[in-house]
Amino acid sequence: MAFCLSFKKYSLLLSFLIFSLAFNTVFGSDIPSSPFSDENQPTSRFDTSANSYFSFPEPSIQARIARSGKNDQINHFCIVGYQWGNGNMQVWVHWQEQKEIILWQGGDDEETQIASMALARKELVLGRDTVKSEEEINGSSYLITESAWHDIVNDCAKNGRQFTIDPFVSNN
Repeated sequence: MAFCLSFKKYSLLLSFLIFSLAFNTVFGSDIPSSPFSDENQPTSRFDTSANSYFSFPEPSIQARIARSGKNDQINHFCIVGYQWGNGNMQVWVHWQEQKEIILWQGGDDEETQIASMALARKELVLGRDTVKSEEEINGSSYLITESAWHDIVNDCAKNGRQFTIDPFVSNN
């Protein structure tokens, strides 16, 4: 009797493991793979609101909007953070109206965070900084494929933090 119960328990465990392996082989991780190189895949997402480097998203976003002169309209943003096994992080910000994704570096304090969003060095605009195929990138560090751009945007919509910024008067 004990052998029978033990066998059933291990049989169920083995079935679960086989299902898990098959599921991950077919569907993989839910983190998009196309924006990242095969050798450089993030291992997880992280909550940017729980990280002090990204604790001032709204004033940072407002600074970006003001710098672009788009503060007279409603703007929609999304923020998603990715983390690697070695602790490295990457935060992407999608600005819906501008059709751009911004690599936000964050910072130690509010002033640095605001500046790093307003003056971001990597902003990828759909149609300007995107190409149809990997071959068209041709070694550029500033182009990504349209599918990679959409993967980040779609992942952000599904898993990121959403922000709606109403029109405001800029102090600049």
